[in-house]
Amino acid sequence: MAGRQRVIDDDQKLELLRRMEAGETVSKLADEVGISRQRLYEWRDHLRLHGNLKSRRRGRPATTAGVDGAAQLQSAVNVPAP
Repeated sequence: MAGRQRVIDDDQKLELLRRMEAGETVSKLADEVGISRQRLYEWRDHLRLHGNLKSRRRGRPATTAGVDGAAQLQSAVNVPAP
């Protein structure tokens, strides 16, 4: 795929998934919008698991205001004794 990847919004994703569930071939749908078949299956699975198509947030996780990073890391490392 050359150039910039096309952005597909949630409404378009839902429409593609509806057509997929209605019986249209996944290959045809994927070719129509220029994505892989695997991407359609990922969207379907994500929708089934999470109930929405909001994508994972990429990059660094947001910092929590008022929480010291060192203290947060230390609490994650400390394992209570049995």
